[in-house]
Amino acid sequence: MNISGEHVLLMNICKKTTNGMFYCSDRTKTYCVFQCMFEQHDISYGTVYDDCKCNISQEYTESNLTLPSQCYSPSGTDCSWYQHCLERKYQCNGTENNFAVKFATKFCNLYSRSNQDFSQDGQKWMDAVRKCLQVSLVKTIRPYLHYSCKDVNRIAFDSHTQCYVYPDLHYPSISICNLGAADYFSVFWTIQSSKVMSIDSSRRTMKRMFETLKGCSKSFLKGMSFDGPIRLLKMKLKYSFPFGSRHQLVLDDNTILLNDFVDSIAAKLHWKENGVLWFLDLDINSTVTETYIDIYLTNRNVYDLNARNTTVPSNLNTTINEMKQITETRDIKGHIGGLSIMIISLQGCLDANCDTLLFDITSTASLKAFTFFFV
Repeated sequence: MNISGEHVLLMNICKKTTNGMFYCSDRTKTYCVFQCMFEQHDISYGTVYDDCKCNISQEYTESNLTLPSQCYSPSGTDCSWYQHCLERKYQCNGTENNFAVKFATKFCNLYSRSNQDFSQDGQKWMDAVRKCLQVSLVKTIRPYLHYSCKDVNRIAFDSHTQCYVYPDLHYPSISICNLGAADYFSVFWTIQSSKVMSIDSSRRTMKRMFETLKGCSKSFLKGMSFDGPIRLLKMKLKYSFPFGSRHQLVLDDNTILLNDFVDSIAAKLHWKENGVLWFLDLDINSTVTETYIDIYLTNRNVYDLNARNTTVPSNLNTTINEMKQITETRDIKGHIGGLSIMIISLQGCLDANCDTLLFDITSTASLKAFTFFFV
């Protein structure tokens, strides 16, 4: 059963309203919340669980709801929904778990402000995703449910893959898998360059969006040539443990460490000041002592919709030549303390699998020439 804006959270006699699909296990309890069963347990028949039941005197109507009725039927076009509905109930703004409001609001406003920059297919996808992200959070604002900010953050994050791939189940052709490169990267790089989330939330969000694209059986990425406004570098790194110490690196720690490493290179080479955006993708075949990372680079003026009118010059060829140089010489140092990382090689890739290379450079410097310390 779908709940409309005028009839929110109807709690009616289960047998009558659901045509026998639901019933109360205690037959003396007449009123049950069957919409809760759909949203909380993904069950469309059978006994209503205790967390979805109420007595006859406990039904909710529009007169005693704590939020406006339109909060329960978001259109996706009103970007203030997160502030006026979700934030009104949970007040997560200012906490470390405010990702849901900040990211989704940014995504929503991106479309409202820049829909003319996308193709018709891109506009349909953006519109459907905006609604999907809001609808996926409706269950958290039901008056009979109470979550923590951490729970709301998790529910929002977990909904992303489904909303990216199939934002509207009635139209399966609307999917991230069917987007063109221009549409996808305009969304990706615009959000990547935004400073509306914590570093950790931002990295997790962009990683999820990129992994979703890579998981498509058919997408532009598999046939894309990285010799234009987006370049792909594959870097081989080796870990070493000073003073004879060793410790196990778990994947999350590894990802954080490597992102910090690439960010430090970006700071040394002034990528941000030079209008260059970057994104790191960790190779799943990484080991405790060695790893490959893919570094995607682009000209901010091409894909970042927040920077279309900027005059910051960008030359990806210069950036890549500088990367070649630091690979050959390991001419970069920092002191964050603990673990050292050494650049072993750098490849310039023309395709997503790096089957065709523009260059392949192996460091000729002494391993002692480069030491990068991490906590």
